[in-house]
Amino acid sequence: MVFAYTIPQILNIVSGRTKGLTLVLYGGFIIYITVNLILSIDAYKVERTKGRKYLIFIYSLWILAIGSIFVSGLSKIIWREEDTLVSIVILLFSIATLIYFKGAKDPFSKGFLAVWFKSLPQLWLAYTMLSLGTGIGLHPINVVAAHCTSIPRLYHVFIVGREGKWDREARGLMLSEASNVATWTIVTIVWVILRTALI
Repeated sequence: MVFAYTIPQILNIVSGRTKGLTLVLYGGFIIYITVNLILSIDAYKVERTKGRKYLIFIYSLWILAIGSIFVSGLSKIIWREEDTLVSIVILLFSIATLIYFKGAKDPFSKGFLAVWFKSLPQLWLAYTMLSLGTGIGLHPINVVAAHCTSIPRLYHVFIVGREGKWDREARGLMLSEASNVATWTIVTIVWVILRTALI
């Protein structure tokens, strides 16, 4: 399913259909996945189960997938002034998180960092699509594939957390994945509204 998300989006970007996309989304996505990979490794150290090992594999695969989308978009997606503003907001939220948790060792610190790097750019994407009046930069397969990968991943984290009696690492992952699903649902609603308005 990772490739069902990645390949259509790369083809969309390479063909120039990037209106409504932001580089901050994919840059944030890479950081989000990296933080979740670290959290899943930490969770595996707490309890060495197949489910936790599987999460390490999934997040590793996603880093390669999103990295390839980011690289393909570097020369095609326009960095807007507002992207800089969103990046500053993410940075400020991240600094506040690191101060509050006294660093990044606490799994909740990592969980909140993942939230800022994924959910804020997704909300920004929804706003950008609305302000431009189009979601053409998102391929329909991507919209569906994102749900088909994030919801099962959220469920998998739930199962892993329940089996591990909800250790802090699993709860940090749950926070991260739940915010991802919630904000992607907002993106999807905006995208559907814009697509239906075009019909």
